[in-house]
Order: sequence, then C-alpha cells, then structure tokens
Amino acid sequence: MRTPVTAAWIRPPVPLLVGAHRGLGAGLPENTLAGATATLDLGVDFVETDLRLTRDGVAVALHDATFARISGDPRAVADLAFDEAVRLKPDLPTVAAMIERVASRDRALLLDLKLERPKDLARALEPLSPQLATGRAALGVRSLAVARAIGEIAPGAPIVGLLREPAELPALADLGARWARLWQDDATAAAIADLKRRGLAVLIMAGRPNPREVGFITAYDLSRLIADGVDAVMLDDPALALRLRDGRPPADASSGL
Repeated sequence: MRTPVTAAWIRPPVPLLVGAHRGLGAGLPENTLAGATATLDLGVDFVETDLRLTRDGVAVALHDATFARISGDPRAVADLAFDEAVRLKPDLPTVAAMIERVASRDRALLLDLKLERPKDLARALEPLSPQLATGRAALGVRSLAVARAIGEIAPGAPIVGLLREPAELPALADLGARWARLWQDDATAAAIADLKRRGLAVLIMAGRPNPREVGFITAYDLSRLIADGVDAVMLDDPALALRLRDGRPPADASSGL
C-alpha cells in the first residue's frame, strides 16, 4: 500500500516528491480537473496549479492574468465574475475543486499564488484554511512580502518560495517557510546544499523561465539533480521523473539519456 501524502509538504512520504507542472503530463489542458486526474493516475505526489481571484472572490486555477492565450479574450479574470469566466473557459476549475480532487486520491497540491495584496490573499485563502492546516496544500509565494502576509493570514500553512532571485531564498527560513524553489539552471550542488543547511527543502522547477522552455528537462539533467539530493521536482513530463525515481530507464531515447 502506498504511503498517504496528506501532509506531503510537512512530512514528505518519499525521498523525492514528483509534481506535475500546471497538472500537465497526460496530454490534457493545463489547470483542469481532467488534467489533474490524469496526472494523478500516473502516480504523481502533487499537482501544481495557479491561483487567481475572480471579481466576486472565487479562487480559480488559471495561470494567465487574462483569457487572451486560452480563449482569445483580452479581459482579465480579476475583472470578471466566476460565471462570466466559466463561459470563456468551461473547464475552468475552482481551487476548492482542485483540492478536493487531489484529496480524493490522497495526494497533495501546490498553489502558485498570483496575488500580491494582503486583502486579496485573505479573500482567496480564508475559505481554504481547513485544507491548508493539514499540509495537503502548499502556498507558492513570489515575494518575501507575500510570505510575511501568509504568516498572518494562514499561520502554519506550508510555504514554498517561488522567488525570482535565488539570493533571497535563504530569508524564507526566518519567515517560517519550509521549501525553496530553484530553477534548473540555478540548481548547482552547492546551491542545493546551502538551502538544505538552512533547513529548507529544495524543489526544482524544470526548464527555464520562458514560455517555450518552462517545464522541460532531459533525463540526464534530472538524474544529476536527483543525485544532488533535491527533495522535489516539478515538470511537464512527470512520468520521466517517476521512472527515474523508481530506478527504471526512460521510456525512449527522446528523454535525453
């Protein structure tokens, strides 16, 4: 029987957590319940999804600030009520529904917070406080200021630092964060070891921070990171990471070995 991951962000049940970036990895659209379900079927430990807020205060799983890329509509999700947003994207899930879906499979969720103002954070997170308290869902923060705000809004909720500047990551430990994200190119053995010495678990984001390269990694590079002792990886092909973690060869030569 597989170990439950109810508190994955507090007490990881395996040496390496494998996550699906935006719920991808099964040929289905990003940030959808169908995509999350399919990647859970693959065996991922967590699903990463984005959190934005509609005009009427509903937390939804959407990466972009507008619907331009997904639906050809330039309007921002923050300017639309939830029912209007769903008309533009019928498979748009609420964050509560995403949490329920991963909970039904005893898996975890990483919420990439696309919010900065404390009042917006409170509006989005207060209804989710029971799930946050269990360690089921972690909050990805993009600034130290947001990390401080989370400490007041959702004390004890697991925090993952998604900061742009690696030099700022050590400060997360003083704010009660448990995890720090490194982009693949910044994840040297020395950088990984330094964060772990400071008491931070290390999550690697595969690829590079641009739309064409984010989420992609070769088996060779991923094997090196695993050997360097990272605690979690997040990528668009979680099946690759699962195979390497389990000591199985990549599915085909395209994996990069």
